[in-house]
Amino acid sequence: MEPSFDTVIGDLVSNSEWSLPSLFVSNFLTIFDEIRKIVVCDFSDSLTWRHSSSGVVTCADSYRSLAVSPAFCRKIRIDGSITDLWLDAMEANFSSQISQLWRTAIVTVVWVIWTSRNRLLFDNEIITMHSAIAFIWCVMGESNLIAKGPTRNSVEDLDILKCLHVQLKPPRAPRIVEVHWRVPPAGWLKVNTDSAACSNPGLAGCSGVFCTSRGFFKGIFAVSIGKAYVFEAELVAAIHAVSYAWDFGWKSLWLESDSAYLVALFKTCSDSVPWCWKPAWRCCLS
Repeated sequence: MEPSFDTVIGDLVSNSEWSLPSLFVSNFLTIFDEIRKIVVCDFSDSLTWRHSSSGVVTCADSYRSLAVSPAFCRKIRIDGSITDLWLDAMEANFSSQISQLWRTAIVTVVWVIWTSRNRLLFDNEIITMHSAIAFIWCVMGESNLIAKGPTRNSVEDLDILKCLHVQLKPPRAPRIVEVHWRVPPAGWLKVNTDSAACSNPGLAGCSGVFCTSRGFFKGIFAVSIGKAYVFEAELVAAIHAVSYAWDFGWKSLWLESDSAYLVALFKTCSDSVPWCWKPAWRCCLS
């Protein structure tokens, strides 16, 4: 490539297909094969901010991109004020029972420090560390009696509750709902898609099952997406389902998803999707 190479992607695409220089194809055939796998649509290039789902950079996105840089944080303090640290501590990700105990402990510790300091300044009374800790333990035990939040079925939560010497509150049994699968019309295929993510965002994946109008199994797919939001995983599941159906010549397709967001996108033919999935989504709609 030339050092002053100023060609944009649109110059290398013709009729929604890659049109690379023959010299490049002959010298880099392996790279060209990988490039051909990338789905392209016939629309103009645009600048995108890859750290946001919309592709548009905002002041908040810029702040977050700088806040994660340790070298930058050492020069100026932008990693949050005391209020931010306090709110982060209050919103720690625990089960409901442990979250209530955690918040009780934080508030009680602050109150004990404040009370002990006032007694020392105004009453010349010293509160020992042992009595302060004993009071905190007592408050946490009493708060656990009136708290209603359950814990998770995990070894980590069990170890924490054992260390705190409080009683475990198991979650209620899940409510079982009967669901009926409706067969598609004759000559149609029905694909049921689903997705999951470890957190939001987190490692995510999606899958789908194709069945005929007689309920017979036709095909299945499962795809690992990487780090993504939950709604992204639902979107990618639909994109792959439509893409596979088109590749195999299944023109009459009934897609079933439990995502109201995805259903609304199909009904309105909207392209309000994350920028990284926009080309594949537009091909899916067309």
